[in-house]
Amino acid sequence: MMNPLEIEIKRTVFAHLPAVGDFGILSRGDLATVLHTACTEAALAGWARGAETAQKRLDQELETLRQELKSIQTELAYAKAN
Repeated sequence: MMNPLEIEIKRTVFAHLPAVGDFGILSRGDLATVLHTACTEAALAGWARGAETAQKRLDQELETLRQELKSIQTELAYAKAN
């Protein structure tokens, strides 16, 4: 079974390859361009997903810290009042 990155690379490579009827003979330069473009787009897609995941995790951690800070502030206020 392929992992999500492998699936994304395969999908992107196939999106950049010409249709079979139009294939003909590709030069090494043309093939390199196709592969470079496909790999670049796949890498950028993976990076974007990773950045989104990291941002979500950071937001969760910040919310946890905010809740803990509120709890500590409440405890300090209670301690000062007594």
